Amino acid sequence: MPALLDALDDAGVPYRSGDVGLVFARPVVLGLLAALAVIDDPSRELDLWVALKSPLFGCTDIDLLTFRTAGGRWRVNQEPVDAAGQPLTGPVADALTVLNGARRTLEGLQPAAVIDRLLDRTRIMEALAHAPRGAFDADCVRMVRAHAQQFQDEGGVGLPDYLATVADVQTDSTRVVSIFIKGMDEPDVRDDNAVRLMTIHQAKGLEFPIVVLAAMANNMYDPSPAIGVACRDHYEFTLGKGLQSVHYDEWSELERKPRGLAERVRLQYVACTRARDHLIVSICGEHGTCKSPHSSLLWDAVVRNESDVTTPDAMPVVVPALDLVSVPALPADWSQHVERIQKLSAVPFIAAPSGAAAVILGLPSAPGSALPESAANHAATTETTVAADSRAARDGRPLGRAVHAALDALVRIGPGATDHHIEAACSRAARDEGLPAEVAAVTQRVRGALASDLMVEALASGRRWTELYLAAPVDAEAVRLVEGFADLLFEGPDGLVLVDYKTDETISPETRQHYAEQLGAYAELIERATGRTVTARHILHLAPRAATVLTV
Repeated sequence: MPALLDALDDAGVPYRSGDVGLVFARPVVLGLLAALAVIDDPSRELDLWVALKSPLFGCTDIDLLTFRTAGGRWRVNQEPVDAAGQPLTGPVADALTVLNGARRTLEGLQPAAVIDRLLDRTRIMEALAHAPRGAFDADCVRMVRAHAQQFQDEGGVGLPDYLATVADVQTDSTRVVSIFIKGMDEPDVRDDNAVRLMTIHQAKGLEFPIVVLAAMANNMYDPSPAIGVACRDHYEFTLGKGLQSVHYDEWSELERKPRGLAERVRLQYVACTRARDHLIVSICGEHGTCKSPHSSLLWDAVVRNESDVTTPDAMPVVVPALDLVSVPALPADWSQHVERIQKLSAVPFIAAPSGAAAVILGLPSAPGSALPESAANHAATTETTVAADSRAARDGRPLGRAVHAALDALVRIGPGATDHHIEAACSRAARDEGLPAEVAAVTQRVRGALASDLMVEALASGRRWTELYLAAPVDAEAVRLVEGFADLLFEGPDGLVLVDYKTDETISPETRQHYAEQLGAYAELIERATGRTVTARHILHLAPRAATVLTV
């Protein structure tokens, strides 16, 4: 990733491709990224566990058990207290307080600022100075900090987009984004006490006290090429067994195979000469005309003493007799049983909060949305989703998804969002949806939303949540879970206020009734989870020319 390596240069951190290991695989970096994810979304309990157990906070299993036994709960968005409401102390409580403090500073939720706050509050850089391989881990942390700054300098806005960028880096398998760091000294003199794995090409120019050549017992694979260059303006080729040019076999035996063998020998020489004191090579494998392991290149060429070679004694292999167990015949109705199970497994068990799901939650529903009589009917009439964490499951139009994404990033920034933030968020959202030509349309709708009285009130609120995941277990026919995402929830003077963005060109009375049912289900899920009342539900209709608030 060139931008990340440029950021590393700017930060003054030395690196070299192919040296120690992936930066994002280091435990301290994984813990830092998990902490960022929890600050962005407190519901990510797995990330919370990773952050607490990582070197960033250093909580042990005993610490976690003590905290939970005392009545503590895994809540990042509130102060750690016991069942009686008394403040808790200890490593876990301290860690949750740090995460809670970072999340409360909504206006400062830019990745570089959050990382700085975590490093300052945890004093992890001071701790790494006294840890094994601490210098390397500290370099990794500095590199992630430089990457976050580079993300912001290039127009990136907010933690959600930054975490998505990091996820792309972690999942990309190309060498371009395989980010490696080098320590200040050569690998064989660094106090890292670790075994390093690398290819022969990556090891060129390096030296180690002990080298083990792995996979030397594997047979050498030498496929015949379809086209071979015999000399200038002379080619040999093969189209398959028995269909090839006249001199293909002669060229392969006299030229291609000797050249290939010589190249393998040169590569083995590079591998063996990486060892300064000891070289360990496995020579097991079948040696013959048809099968030749990689170690066969060294077997007859290396001068060795008898004490250097360990040969296991030949021992007969005894295979115990197996007791044959008779297998009962399949039942006569086995195929019908399998077919019934397959049909049941095809029935969705997750429903979106509208239509029949509203009835399941005990809410009045629009006509035609009554609870179906059977699982098969339910599968045909209920809106379902298999990817509830994706905007694509909730807004089918790319323009609508771009508007949602931009508003999500800007609401997280808060009232401090500037014109630069707005332009950057809209541009990025449109680009991510493949709509570079629609940036103006996205920006127009987003600016209209931010100018509405409803959004002004939301941004002024001290507590607000965007892209809020909602779910509740149910038991109705095949449905076992009702889930969805609320675009925006904030705390108003009289209670919780629910807002849903809609980018339809127009909203008909029938569509408005459907949306009202949807928001009613969202409110029910919120009230079940929090025990608090949703006092207002609004549709923020983002038409091309104006934003309109519809109260439902």
